[in-house]
Amino acid sequence: FTDHQDIAQIIGECQLCLGQTNEALQHFNRSLVAMQRRLLTNHGSIDLRECQKTMNAIANVLMRRGMFDKVAPWLERQDSLYIRATRVPDRDSVYLDEMKSEIEYMRAMLATVQGHGYEAERAYAAYLSTNTAKKPGNIINSCRYLMASGRYQEAASNYAQLDKFMHEYGY
Repeated sequence: FTDHQDIAQIIGECQLCLGQTNEALQHFNRSLVAMQRRLLTNHGSIDLRECQKTMNAIANVLMRRGMFDKVAPWLERQDSLYIRATRVPDRDSVYLDEMKSEIEYMRAMLATVQGHGYEAERAYAAYLSTNTAKKPGNIINSCRYLMASGRYQEAASNYAQLDKFMHEYGY
């Protein structure tokens, strides 16, 4: 039951938002154990990608709640999954690109809120180098980063482009 990792992650997120930090961290660890079990028998590109997405969701909620010291281990775990995914014989380049995109975006956002401008810009450049970052839906991520780093004019310009695209294509 591979969805167990996501259920544990979501329960943990709810608990974190309710101020139940210890319980949340326990559920995040349950999610990690479920991912590790999954990857023992299912270690294809999709499995690595799905586990990375769950880890990213955990890192994201920890960052949003200001628990910056807890984010780095989840980023490191994602890095290790990414490395594993690059070694899969029949690796899927789309999944690899999506993984890199999410990892670098999270790394850029974390470095920004911690005041590490150089690291943030380097991670943001790595994020922008992915095909995933160029998709219209990911313009929002780019704008969030730009706003967090004080680049409001660029963010406004990107949002204007997205708005134009949505109008042209009937969204």
